[in-house]
Amino acid sequence: MEELTQIYSQEWLAFLAQVRHAQTRLGCSKTPGSAFFRGHSNSEWQLLPSLLRYSNGPAYENDLYEDFVTRGGFLIDRSKSSWELLAEMRHYGIPTRLLDWTTSLAVAIYFAIVGDAPNPCIWVLNPFRLTHAASGEKAIINFDIQGEYDFVRDFVRTETGPFELPLAMACPWRNARMQAQQGYYTIHGNDIRPLEVITPRYVKKVDLPKSAILDAGLFLEQAGIDEYKLFPDLDGLARWLRTKYELG
Repeated sequence: MEELTQIYSQEWLAFLAQVRHAQTRLGCSKTPGSAFFRGHSNSEWQLLPSLLRYSNGPAYENDLYEDFVTRGGFLIDRSKSSWELLAEMRHYGIPTRLLDWTTSLAVAIYFAIVGDAPNPCIWVLNPFRLTHAASGEKAIINFDIQGEYDFVRDFVRTETGPFELPLAMACPWRNARMQAQQGYYTIHGNDIRPLEVITPRYVKKVDLPKSAILDAGLFLEQAGIDEYKLFPDLDGLARWLRTKYELG
């Protein structure tokens, strides 16, 4: 501990302790992957999927999906499930009812401090308890909801979804970015309020002090986390090169 205090500030070490405390309070085990993390550069932002941030968003959900699949043409891999296509939509910035999470605290910290971060924070979620609350006896422990639900059948072609509360879900890591970022999702059901409002018992926020942002950057550098690591494509390489050579 003495060696760590010589490298990192007390504020950074206290932040890590608070994250661990949050995991304990939520009932997350020490097993890797037992907690989901999400980084926000502004702690005032709520846990609300992009589609639900627009008052008219849900009204366009069906059209967004159908247009994406139809107009995507040969760009769309028809072998993918409706959930994978929904994740593709999220990947390219189209509003969906999916909210991104990761099982890596380092990845969440990267997204919390990247760019201009006025008051960053980390959200910690117990996905097992969340999903059990949403699906009850049908709790899907491995978060593979594709066997139980179908996005087109249960959301696109119906007026109401098959569950009320948000639940955790996984999509196959067939996307390089998703694999690099150890990505998972939560998907909102019929209750479209922010996740922390709907199920406050399963999620906690930990603020990252501004005084610890430099330590967070050092931590990520030592952990080998950078733009190209998390975005393993030419876009990510270009951003990494600009950062490395301080060219904007």
